[in-house]
Amino acid sequence: MLSNHMSGPFHLVILSLALLAGCANFPPATLPGDDRTSEASVALTKWLNLHAKVQGFTSEQAVEKLGRVKAPNGTRSLYYYALLKQQLDDYGAWIQARDAFETLEKDESLTPEQRKLVGILLIYNQSRINSHTQITDLQSQNSSLEEQLRATQEEKLLLEQKIQALTDLESDISTRKEEEPDAGTFAPR
Repeated sequence: MLSNHMSGPFHLVILSLALLAGCANFPPATLPGDDRTSEASVALTKWLNLHAKVQGFTSEQAVEKLGRVKAPNGTRSLYYYALLKQQLDDYGAWIQARDAFETLEKDESLTPEQRKLVGILLIYNQSRINSHTQITDLQSQNSSLEEQLRATQEEKLLLEQKIQALTDLESDISTRKEEEPDAGTFAPR
């Protein structure tokens, strides 16, 4: 149900990941001895590959993998944990994924590219949370409006019945007046 409503943010994340993956495949030219850029590129590529792998998991597979994951104790395990949580079709899991990505985004040991990826995934999970909240609110409003409509329709039916009863009463009174002699004239004695 939710996946139909989430296609916009989902496509945004996929497009962003594809762009980042493309950038990772063609790293910027490095100067001899500049291993820092290539290390950052390798780190990002590993994370993108892990993301692609987890993206293929069903909810059941993600739950199974989460059962094997102990408390995340490093950046890679926290990233993996967050990816698994976002695979679940569960509002609470999306909050946990968002919170994990928030923690990762503040981690100074990540490369700037990894931080950008984490930032995109953070935004993605927040948009899922927001969309779910909006859908839930709209469903609640819809239920309330449907109940108001039913109550209004019942009131309308009661008013129509009362109007019909008054119309019938008025018709009976008019018929009786026509049948009775004129009350204003006195018959001779």
